[in-house]
Amino acid sequence: MKKPSTKWIVIAIVLLVLVVIGKTLPEEKQPISEVNKVESKAIPGAMPVDVYLNLEKAGYNVDKELGSEGNLWVCTKDDYAINYNVTLFSEDVGTIESVRATAMITGKEQKKAIALKPFISYVATLPYTNSDAETIKQWVNENFDKDQSTVIIAKVKFTMYAKTPFIRMLTIEKA
Repeated sequence: MKKPSTKWIVIAIVLLVLVVIGKTLPEEKQPISEVNKVESKAIPGAMPVDVYLNLEKAGYNVDKELGSEGNLWVCTKDDYAINYNVTLFSEDVGTIESVRATAMITGKEQKKAIALKPFISYVATLPYTNSDAETIKQWVNENFDKDQSTVIIAKVKFTMYAKTPFIRMLTIEKA
């Protein structure tokens, strides 16, 4: 009987070692960041700085309340018997999770709600990923007096509140 060659013995030992090593190595696991990944609540691509700097340039006062529990940017302006307020919220300073724009007729002047529409339209066109400014302006125009009217455009939900002829509020959040 012929003896196995040394070459084949070495190959068999190497294969045996590789099989044993392969069984004892830990399985490849997903990185922790992938396992614990939580869907973001942020409006895709929307950044607070884009909103509050544009409002600041338009004469709004901007107050920032940044903290570990969340961040608020409150932009206010009183102009010709109308009070304007835009509040942004997010858990981090680089994103926006929600926007609330409120316009309220104040004082003794008899203004109509239509005077609030340019402000609401302007805020509604905040830049975000795949936003469509013309579509949202048209929606605001058609739904300005419809309380709790809602539309979703590019995964972002817009809701109009029109409970009285003196106040309009628009909320924007991820759908």
